[in-house]
Amino acid sequence: MNICIYGTVYNSVNTVLNTIESVFDPEFSAIVVADSYSTDGTYEKLKQIEKEFNLTILRFKSSRGSGRGIALKHCPDNSITAYIDLDVTYTPAFRKIVKSGIKNALILGEAMTFIGIKEEILSRGNWKDLNTSEDWEFLSRMKIQYGLPIIIGKNFVYNGHREKRYAKNWREYLKRELRWKIDTIRGTGHSFMELMRKRQQTLVEELAKPLAFLVAKVEGIYRNSKELNNHDFTVRNFFYNIDDPQKYGIDDEFVYPLIVERRSIIIDYNKVREILLNNFLKLIEYDCGNYSVFTKLFNPALKCNYRILKY
Repeated sequence: MNICIYGTVYNSVNTVLNTIESVFDPEFSAIVVADSYSTDGTYEKLKQIEKEFNLTILRFKSSRGSGRGIALKHCPDNSITAYIDLDVTYTPAFRKIVKSGIKNALILGEAMTFIGIKEEILSRGNWKDLNTSEDWEFLSRMKIQYGLPIIIGKNFVYNGHREKRYAKNWREYLKRELRWKIDTIRGTGHSFMELMRKRQQTLVEELAKPLAFLVAKVEGIYRNSKELNNHDFTVRNFFYNIDDPQKYGIDDEFVYPLIVERRSIIIDYNKVREILLNNFLKLIEYDCGNYSVFTKLFNPALKCNYRILKY
């Protein structure tokens, strides 16, 4: 069984070694990384550890989406693939679930990935040329047979906005920030009304929404479901196909708590609760009023009434 881990990177010299060390497994066929001509020493750092971690290193000027697409294409044929972010430290649960042999599985938590066969993914269309929300657009097109709430990694914490660390000056930062907003609309597939309902942090950002939507409309908005935007559609697919990670060898400490709103317009609370009862081997529900938190372990930090559903 060939297993290929792939990702793209730009100016992440302080995190790439951590990420590669945390995902590396000698049983993996390849770890493919597409570097978008980093200027901070990221590429040189990757070259230093290339042989030690069996890396395939590529250099292409690319967005996050197209970079992942390039890396995926360089995975061995007929391999099980999973994408990574090069600023995440991964847990042992990542390697375990990838090696379990599961396919068409969406992993959601603080970090996320999709596990699938290379050729099946490409048959549904490769990653789009987007700098953000590329994952929601991609996932909304994938065949999701399993939704697994697993803590596979922890994001590196940055001070300030993500785009500031990529920009050399204020002009470049503003350009990247505008591109980030446009690609968010294009990737999530938000309608104009959905966008206007989402509150922004500053007045300038609020006023910029109509312009960003107009540009996104001209460039092309990817909305892969008539009913829901790509984010909501993917979340619904995740919950309606959810399964217990314990069945695939994942310890309960790595199972991500599930927050389910009782009046959600995306998912049906009663349906999700029934699926959880049918599929999970252990289950505790914390009743927090407007929402419930489903866990497998007791959590004293949750100040809500709880009931043991299965134990």
